Parts: sequence; structure tokens; C-alpha cells
Amino acid sequence: MPDRPRGEHPSTFVLTDPTEPDPAFDRIARVVQRQLGVPVALVSIVEQDRQAFPGLAGLGGWAGEARQTPLSHSFCQHVVRRRGPLLVRDARRDPLVSANAAVDDLGVAAYLGIPITGPGDVVLGSLCAIDTVPRDWSEAEVVAMEDLAAMCSVELSSRGPAPTTPPRTVRRRDHQQLRAMVDSLPAMVGYWDRDLRNVVANQAYVGWFGRTPAEIAGSHIRDLLGEEMFRLHEPHMRGALAGERQDFSRKVAEPGGRQRHLQATYVPDRDVAGEVVGFFVHVFDVSELTEALHFQDAVLAASPDLIYVIDLASGKITWVSGSLAENLGYAHDPVQQGSAQDYAAYLHPDDLDAIAEANAAARALADGETIRLRLRARHADGSYRWLLRRTTPFERDADGQVSKVLGVTRDVHESVELTERLEAAAVHDDLTGLPNRRLLTDRLVLALSRQAHSGRAVPVLYCDLDGFKRVNDTGGHRAGDSVLRTTARRIRSLLRPEDTVARVGGDEFVVVLEPTLRDPATPTGTDTDLIAAQEVAARIGRLVAEPVEADHREHFVTVSVGIALAQAGENPEQVLRNADAAMYQAKAHGKARTEVFDRALRDDALDRAHVESVLRSALRVTAALATPHAADIPASAEPTFWVEYQPVYDLDTHTLAGAEALARLMDGSGRIIPPDQFIPVAEETGLIGRLGRRVLDTACRDLASWHAALPARSDLRIAVNVSARQAAHEDLLSDVESALARHEVPPGCLTLELTESVLLEAGRSTMATLTSLRSRGVRISIDDFGTGYASLRYLAQLPVTGVKVDRSFIAGIPQDPMSVSIVRAVRGLARDLEIECVVEGIETALQLAAVPDGVLGQGYLLGRPMPAADLHELIAACAGRPGSRRAARPLSNR
Repeated sequence: MPDRPRGEHPSTFVLTDPTEPDPAFDRIARVVQRQLGVPVALVSIVEQDRQAFPGLAGLGGWAGEARQTPLSHSFCQHVVRRRGPLLVRDARRDPLVSANAAVDDLGVAAYLGIPITGPGDVVLGSLCAIDTVPRDWSEAEVVAMEDLAAMCSVELSSRGPAPTTPPRTVRRRDHQQLRAMVDSLPAMVGYWDRDLRNVVANQAYVGWFGRTPAEIAGSHIRDLLGEEMFRLHEPHMRGALAGERQDFSRKVAEPGGRQRHLQATYVPDRDVAGEVVGFFVHVFDVSELTEALHFQDAVLAASPDLIYVIDLASGKITWVSGSLAENLGYAHDPVQQGSAQDYAAYLHPDDLDAIAEANAAARALADGETIRLRLRARHADGSYRWLLRRTTPFERDADGQVSKVLGVTRDVHESVELTERLEAAAVHDDLTGLPNRRLLTDRLVLALSRQAHSGRAVPVLYCDLDGFKRVNDTGGHRAGDSVLRTTARRIRSLLRPEDTVARVGGDEFVVVLEPTLRDPATPTGTDTDLIAAQEVAARIGRLVAEPVEADHREHFVTVSVGIALAQAGENPEQVLRNADAAMYQAKAHGKARTEVFDRALRDDALDRAHVESVLRSALRVTAALATPHAADIPASAEPTFWVEYQPVYDLDTHTLAGAEALARLMDGSGRIIPPDQFIPVAEETGLIGRLGRRVLDTACRDLASWHAALPARSDLRIAVNVSARQAAHEDLLSDVESALARHEVPPGCLTLELTESVLLEAGRSTMATLTSLRSRGVRISIDDFGTGYASLRYLAQLPVTGVKVDRSFIAGIPQDPMSVSIVRAVRGLARDLEIECVVEGIETALQLAAVPDGVLGQGYLLGRPMPAADLHELIAACAGRPGSRRAARPLSNR
């Protein structure tokens, strides 16, 4: 048991039973739990060798049903010794408490304890906050805890004074002092002469019998005990008067019927001649101790832990709380209880040396120190189960060396298995069982470190499945998962054991080919590393392209592969980005092919990284800005995002029908980044959702302001482009509805423009979203119509309200008769389907004159993209302009 400061004997003097829940202290513990945000808070009262918890909040049953623990197992012992706060930020790293059993058994990681004091600043216990993860305790948290600890002290003081501590020595032996000392003893003490008449009886003695000292003094012991009790005790009295010490125990029934357990000792008293002249009586009420022992036996019987004592000299178990054999599923234990026991036969042979070393090390342990050891024991079913053994000093020999240790063994097999599974899950993909990006990076680092010894580059292959989205759309996620698992097995089957294949994304796999020693026979200049990587990529392509059967259907995918040859010293993340860039090049060149990363791709990757950085920074700004002017931008300007609007006219009436919202991006140097550069980057990086929501919200906000300022033009519409990834995202419907509701824009005034290829490849979920939007009144238009070769039958089935003729056809007008015919044909098709037709890219008066009637027009001739304020002025100017037939001149000079 740890030493306490001299004069301090914590006691639950004001609490009937500190192990019982106390509402006031439970309430204070809950305040600590809430204020500090910890899972566990305790009010701990220390008495003798234990601590009790009258206040407890969080993790019910954390300290056991009895709300108490041995003081030697607690952090509170250090608070009492220090008489001040104890702050533990990381228990595993703190040498003061790292060996405490609570760190492993209860998961204590951080601890804040403040002393609770009584009169005279006696430390009675502590107010504790416990966290299961390391943390730093702030000064404010310490101050708050000190205030709450003071409340605990006040609460204790309000319930009554603490008893004084019995003095340690008697300096004067006069009768008065001796009497006071005897009366202060908790045990019953008396003295009886040879005639069995009372000479002395302390307060505990007379109080037990409900008498006064005057009533007992000089009386015969038979009068005090009663005839029946006297007959039971008389043999012991005669034995004491015969000069023999008497030790015995009795069960005595109280008037209420409760059984009390008494431990009595009769000690002969001799005169100077050695004659026995009387005997002293010491009687201890050991009811609580007996009940505690019974409780201990019950706890040991019910405990899942095996508790035992080991004799270090023989290595035998001399006492054990249960049977290890029974705990391991054996019906009979060949080792008999009570004998020197040897359970080595049950243990794993590989652990015996570690056990012997631990037992040898235990001889030098200090009191309170613990040795932890994880070992394996053979179960009755033949398997080995993991056990955790903790040993601490129990008995020492004459030289002070530990001769026996107390051991506690717990079955931690499930915990170990769970830890191993969690560790595996942390570095492996759940679906395919392949390494994930984290483990891939570690293996790539190792491969690069070995590259200098092998003299070879490390080929890295970035593989992305082509057509995987179609599998999910047509066969569901079960089919998609089947394709991924099959692809993982196929790629793994092509590689050597030392090579690595990892799943790093939804349908993305990365292969790392371990470098090998250069063959001296290899001709100089032959790029064997690249050739080997290309051969592996070709085999992967052939095997992946084979059909995969799922739910009685065959599914087909191909693979695009990017190859990067990594050299020693390169950053693993950069190597993966290089291979990824090559893979995207393969996608752009037609898919189902292999591309090798080169300097041009490196430069492109750097450009894309710059665009991504600019886009991320610009999207952090919450408000859309007006068109910035490069001349006004300081050198330290932040990247900027804004929205411009290009007018759309009704060419028959020369009236402004609406505008198309166009995203704009500028880096910190004032350089404008074109949409065809930052939109693909937004798609690849997942930023397209944030970008699309920003454009949608800004367009609806500006349109609402124009409607409010010019009520006569409440028919004005705004068109917003929707990318392929936006269209496939499940939040598109809610994003559109939220923007319309937030700015009170009628659904019919919003047009979503999607390219023909997006609509042709749209899955069922995307089509359902577009249909829902159309049913709510939102317009759906096909952008760049004519480039995707959609059939007329398919066009009639789409939930569209309009088409926009691709600008490539307008560019040939009027020189190319075919372009004129195509534009007129699209116009006729739109009229027959009763949908709107927009012609974009009108840049010359001749092109405007050649556009057929009944269409809307858009282009630089009619109006360039402009800030919202400029479009507002244009709307106001056009509002007063009467409609007229078309003239071969621009409708706007902006």
C-alpha cells in the first residue's frame, strides 16, 4: 500500500457507506463530465487501503458494482500523497502511472485529480476526470475542477465532523491517560481477576452490552454474559487462568436478529512472581471483515480472471482462485486444488521461455510494480487462446527479494483478435482484401529504398476500369462488387509474390513491381524496366477484359493503365500522381490502352495541381465577385472565382430571353484560367459539386434580384451548366430545390444544360433525378446537340425542354451548305417535338442572317459574357425597347 503523509488518515467519517451512490456527489460528477467533456468523472473517498466512489458519472459500472477499488490500483493515491492536483496527459507515457492496471484494464489514458480536503486540510480523497484518449488539460479546466472539489469539501463538512486520529504513542502512563487510551480503542477491551470479576472495561466493551461502566465494575462475568454465553466461554476463561492464551471466534445474534462475527483473545496476566492473577480480554467485531471475505470469495468465484500465487523458486502455483483447465474448456483438471500446481503443460511451448524470464525479473520488482505478459494456452478444442498475465510482488524472503508473486490472468483472445482485425482493416480494403493506399505507400517506400541496390527503376501501374459505372447502373452494386473482387483476383494472379496490387479508389488499382537485379546479358540501352511494365499491363488488360458473371449475367469492363517508372529518392505520392496522370492520358486517348508518364505529362500534372490549388482557394470565398480587372490586381491577390452571364435573345422579336451563367476563375497573379482547364480538374478532384452549387446559387440570387428590380421582366430565365459528375450525384435534386426556394425563383425560370454525351450515358438514377426536376417545372436542355449522335427515338424519350445546337455547326455558316442544313434540321426537329431550340456561337452578321426563324440565339455578336451588374443594365435597356423583326446587326454592343 502506498505511503500517506504523516497525520493523514482519510476516512468516510461523514458518509454511512461511501460505496453507495450519493445523489449530491453523483450530481457533482455529472457536472464534471459535462463541463470537461470526459466519459468518466468520479468523487473518490480514500479510507485505509481502498478508495470508494460515492459519486460516479459515465460508463456505468466502470469501477465495479461495489463502487470501490484497492487504493494501490488507483491514480488517487498520488493525489493524496502530493496533497495537490495531478494532471496526466498520456498515461502510457507518464512514468508515475504507466504501470497502473487501470491503463490496460479500464482504458484510462488521461487523468485530472484534485484533492478533496476536510478540517485541518486533511486530504480525504479526490475529484477525478478521466478520458480514454490522451489530452491536454487546460488551466480553465483545472480551475473549474478546483471549484467543484471545494464544493465536495463543503458537502462533506455539512454532514458532520471527522473523528480525531488516535495518538501513536503514550507519553505518560498514569491512570487517566491509560483509561483515555483504552476507551479510544475500537476493540472491546476488559480485565477480569481470578474471581472472574471485572476490573476494567472500555467504552466499546460496555457499549456492546448496553451497560454503564458503573454497572459492570466489580460484577461477575456471568452476570454480563448470561448463563448460556458464560457456559460457552468458561473453558476459555479457565484456560487463560491456567496460563494459556486463548484465541477463538463466536457468532452472536444481536437483538434485531442480525448475526455478528466476533474474534476474541484472552491473555493471561501474571504478577512479579509469575502467578496468573487475571486475564485481559480483547474482542474484535469482524462482521464486516467476514462479510467482505465472503464477498471476496463470491467475487473470485464469479470473476472471469484467474488469480493465483506463484512460488518463484519452484515455479509452482501454490494458490489459485479457480481452475485454469476449466477456463480452457477441459471437463477434468488433472492438477488438484490446494497442491503445488504446474500448468506448464497447458501453455504454448514458445511462451515458456518468456514466462521464465518474467518470473526471474519479478524477484527485483518493487512493491506496486507489475509485469505484464501476453501468452497462449491450449484450449480443449485444440486451439490456442491468448491470455494476459499480470504479476506483482506478494511475499518476500529474509533478504527482501520477492519470493512469491500474485498473478492475475485474463482471457483476452477476442480482444487480441479484434485488434489484429482492426490493424488489418486499417491497411486493407474490406471488399477485395487487397492493401489500401496506406499500405501501398509503405510498400512503395520500401521498394524505392531497395531500388539503389537493384539498379532498376520501380514500375508503378495505375489501373482504372472502363465501363464500371455501366455495370453498377445495369446490374446494381452487387454486380459492381463482383466485378471488383474478380478484377482484384485476376490482377493478383498475374504478379509475383513480392509484387503489390492495391485498391486505392472505387474502381482504381495500383500495381508496384518489385525491382530485380539487372541481367548482365541485357543489351545496353534496352529499357527492360519499361518493357516489363508494359508486358504486365498488357496481360492485365487481356485478363480484365474477360467477362465477369454475376447474377446469371455477363458484365464486361476494360482497363486503362498509366505507367510511371520511379527512381530512388522520389516522393511516393508524386510517383502515384505521375502514374495517375498517365492513366488519364490513356482515358483521353480512347480507353482500354496503356500510356507512359513523360515530361509533357509531368508539366501537365503540375499545371493541373496549380489549377486545383487555385480552385480550392477561390471556392473558400463565400461571395461571388464582379469581374475583376487584371490591372487592378495586386501581386499578393488571392485566387478569385466569380460568375458572368452571356445574353440569350429571341431572334424573331429581338427581345432578351435570358442568359447563361458561366463560371470564371483567376489565379493570384491575375491570370484567367479558362473553363476547359478548371472544369475537368474540378471533376477529377471532386470539387465539381461545390463549384456547381456555387454557380447555381449565384445565378438564382442574381436572377431574383433582376426580377425584383424589373417586375415587367419576371419571365427572364437563367441557364446553368451541369457536369456529368453533378448529374450523377444524388444531391442534385435537393441542391436545385434549395437554391430555388432560398431565392424564391420560379422553377420555370431555371434551365439546366447537360451535354448530349452525359444524357446518353446517364444511368437510371440520373434519369430519375432529371425526370423529377422536370416534373417540378425546371427546364432541361441538351447542350452541344449534334456531337453525341443521339437517335431521334431516344431524344423523344428524354425529359428535355430544349436543345442547343453545337457551335461547330454555326462556324461553317454560311459557306458550308451542310452546316446550314443541319441547323435547319435541328430547328425542325425541335418544332416537331415542341421543345425550344437555341443556336450558340453566332459571331458574324452573315451567320445571324443564315439562322432559321423560331430559334433563340447566343454568341459574341449578340453579347459577350458580362458581370451581373452589366447584364442588369442591359435588361433595363431592353425592357423599354419594342420588339421587331430581325435585322442583320448585333442586338447588344456589350
